[in-house]
Amino acid sequence: MPPTMPQNVSRSPRVWRHRSGEIVLDRTHVMGVLNVTPDSFSDGGRYLAPEAAISRGLEIAEEGASILDVGGESTRPGSASVSAEEEWRRLDPVLRGVARKIAIPISIDTRKPDVAEKALGRGAAIINDVTGLSDPTMARLVSKARFLADRAKEAMAIGIEREAIAIDPGIGFGKTVDHNLDLLRNLDGIAALGHPVVVGVSRKSFIAHLGGGERMEDRLAGSLAAATLAAAGGADVIRAHDVTETVRAMRVADGVRRGRANL
Repeated sequence: MPPTMPQNVSRSPRVWRHRSGEIVLDRTHVMGVLNVTPDSFSDGGRYLAPEAAISRGLEIAEEGASILDVGGESTRPGSASVSAEEEWRRLDPVLRGVARKIAIPISIDTRKPDVAEKALGRGAAIINDVTGLSDPTMARLVSKARFLADRAKEAMAIGIEREAIAIDPGIGFGKTVDHNLDLLRNLDGIAALGHPVVVGVSRKSFIAHLGGGERMEDRLAGSLAAATLAAAGGADVIRAHDVTETVRAMRVADGVRRGRANL
């Protein structure tokens, strides 16, 4: 039989390593979304102006997010792709404006290696590639910079450290409502892979199908319900637009699950 761990010895908490440090996974963290686009499904155009985006980025950090996720190209179904030049034109002033003013790491939401590489030079610490490193150039870039991706085996095979890889099941990306529900009900199987799990349910259309609000602005309660269940099912990080409300919900959810306050 394996040796028994002494009663007074506790295991070190899991961590998610990134370029500028690590996130200790001793609670459910919130990744705040900042879309610098004219056509994102939830807030398209609202933060397209650099000044508005910078202000929102600073707010997201103040509201308690552990990560700021910035994207310059919409990934909603049916959205038009933009050139790397246009995507970077949107992102550059925003990254310049927030990188040295916030203490939390910045995640760059892009599928283009050129954009990701430039973002690293502006202080980004995490690459959020929705295509799962399908571009070999992106895979090599991530390997060199020590970040994360959601295709864990392929990522480790090219030298990315295990603790620098997070997995996102991609709720809403080319999936039916049933697919999304199956994923959320079976997050424990994804968490069993041993990597940090990131889940984004915020304002997604499946919430409307469940009666959580037809209009985008009416989906907060449904988003919080889905996020709370995702956290209970094994999610370590919740990607959200409504940061203040999600941070508070996760504090309560963590406190109930662990039987103690998480202040």
